[in-house]
Amino acid sequence: MLNKQNRTNSFSLYRNYILHLLPKDIFKIVNTQNSKNFNLYFNSNEILYVISFFMKHYLFRFRYFIDLSCVDLFNNLYRFQLTYFFVSIPLNSRIALKTFLKDSQKINSISLLFAGASWYEREVWDMFGIQFFNHPDLRRLLTDYFFSGFPLRKDFPVTGYLELRYHENLKKIKYQPLKLIQEFRAFDTISPWKQLTMHSNFSLYHTYKHSKILHLDTILPSNII
Repeated sequence: MLNKQNRTNSFSLYRNYILHLLPKDIFKIVNTQNSKNFNLYFNSNEILYVISFFMKHYLFRFRYFIDLSCVDLFNNLYRFQLTYFFVSIPLNSRIALKTFLKDSQKINSISLLFAGASWYEREVWDMFGIQFFNHPDLRRLLTDYFFSGFPLRKDFPVTGYLELRYHENLKKIKYQPLKLIQEFRAFDTISPWKQLTMHSNFSLYHTYKHSKILHLDTILPSNII
């Protein structure tokens, strides 16, 4: 009990100190099960200042960039959640810096601070269509150059927009608009996320609950808990 109380007090001191130094940049701090790991929600317009602060401040020294992830929160005003993961080896601590973006909203690239982040930002651009200011080479990474759309957006159709077919006259493979040519088969091309908004009774969500959370953003089906 004493150790738990000490961890709670330590987290409160860190939280109050960070909020005091960054009152307009950080708007929420969440402690994880490990008292050395934190989730911080920050203003996307101040991303370079916030990351520089945690990288250079002696009490934190989060100087190792680990990963960048994105979540499409479909039908929300702030549609995308970006999460930057950093590690401080001297403190044996991890931090997750999270921010929210509207659809078509841009954000500064952190490639000037961490050169390896440029690859992760290219992946997010390729999959979600989020643009990064001052990126040295913002091109598609996982799809090819003529790919249409962003496949990890929840409104992206499962069938896609284009298909590759061999053109007999040209003797080469070319792109063409997708054609579902099987006449006697019914295709449902509506996104399942859009189908949820068409029903007033969201019965799907009644089978989910928030207990036994593996991560702050994770919801597990009740039948496997």
